[in-house]
Order: sequence, then structure tokens, then C-alpha cells
Amino acid sequence: MKVLVVDDQASARRVLSAIVSRLEGGADIVEADSLASARVALDAQPLDVALIDLRLGPDARNRDGLALVEEIRARTSVVPIIVTAYQEVAEIRMAMRVGAYDFILKDDLCDELVLPVLTGLRTRRRLEHELRELRARRQDVEPITGR
Repeated sequence: MKVLVVDDQASARRVLSAIVSRLEGGADIVEADSLASARVALDAQPLDVALIDLRLGPDARNRDGLALVEEIRARTSVVPIIVTAYQEVAEIRMAMRVGAYDFILKDDLCDELVLPVLTGLRTRRRLEHELRELRARRQDVEPITGR
């Protein structure tokens, strides 16, 4: 699984990356510290999941993470997950409305909360892939009728 960790604070990126690195089966981790560097990472390689802080700068009004969620949903198959603080409940709701798959509160960051979300996504992606393969095989096997 390839995971993009987007947060303007290096310490938050380190904590998230450390947790993600313990994902069973492993994970490739890419870090970004801004909206611009996240865009570069998204364009540079295929990714599965993006863990995104809503505020990507020192300005308390900054909501670049929300813009990133919208961009990801509009142009990629990456699954965006918000990682934010308790005080931003209204923004969490907005992020969910524009396409965030889930959210994780920064104050609760731990293996027990983050890893099950990623494991569940990995399982879901695997099952979706298997379903596509089965449907494709079924189409190859079904006889062509003249109806």
C-alpha cells in the first residue's frame, strides 16, 4: 500500500509515518508538507491513500487540506482520510461531504485507531479488484446470443 502523509508539521508527519510503517504487509510512505508538495506527489506516482491535515500552514484560516480532498476525489482513485484536531468538527463534516473516506483525530493518533482504517481499505481494494476480475472472466465465458 502506498500512503501519502500530508501535514505542514514535521512532528505530525513523523508520528503518522511511524504508525503507517507498522502496517501489516508493509507500506510505502510519501510525505508532503504543503498543498503544492502533495500535488507533486500525487502526480509523480500511483498512491492508494492520503492522510491529510485540514490546515496546511500557520494561518488558522487555512483549509488547504479540504481543497486537497476535493482535488483527490475529482481526479484520482486515492482515498483521502482527514487527520485533524478536535476543534475542527465543522471542517470534518465539510471534508466528509466533499469526499473524505474517514477522519482520525490527532489527539488520538495510535496504532489501534489508524492501522484498522488502513487495513480495512486494503481489504476493500483487494475485494474490489477480485470482483472486477470475476466480472471480466464472466463476460469472457458467457455465450454471445443473437438477441
